[in-house]
Amino acid sequence: MRDFAIRWFGHGPEASYAALAPCFQQRVNRYTHPQARQQSIEAYTLLQTLLTRHAIPLQPLRLLPSGKWTMGPWFVSLTHCATGAAALISTRNDSIDMEPVRPLSWKRVEKTLSAAERHALANSSRPEAAFMTFWTRKEAYIKQKSEAGDVSYRAIDTLAWAGRATSWESHGTIVTVLEEIETCDA
Repeated sequence: MRDFAIRWFGHGPEASYAALAPCFQQRVNRYTHPQARQQSIEAYTLLQTLLTRHAIPLQPLRLLPSGKWTMGPWFVSLTHCATGAAALISTRNDSIDMEPVRPLSWKRVEKTLSAAERHALANSSRPEAAFMTFWTRKEAYIKQKSEAGDVSYRAIDTLAWAGRATSWESHGTIVTVLEEIETCDA
């Protein structure tokens, strides 16, 4: 089972810190920059909504080596950026990531995309969106891995994951939901 929720900023009132469960307030307190803090509040509010939707009681958070965490049998994945926030819960180690589409940095392309991805990017009618699709897929993958700090972005070939990654664009942002991937070259 997997479910996720997204909130786009600028559409409705901001989520409230006071409405968060104390365990989520503690996590939000790690953010000192006002914008990042509010984005985090939005993501944790979405998580609370998902837990309520599925009648999942708050349970102690267990931190995984990847920095991701679980709540009981549920894997939790959060993401936020300038345009929105998202939360995902799953019985597998699935993950979510989102990033606004922005101008390409060719230096970043060379450092982060595999040869096959660079070829696909060169043939894309919308290279900025294509790059951010590859980027969010890589970020979602890294959220799943305990050895994430040891993985080169270039070594992650997202084209090998036919049917495992779902990406779309909304509000000028690429969103990716990634099913659990066992290995980088899966």
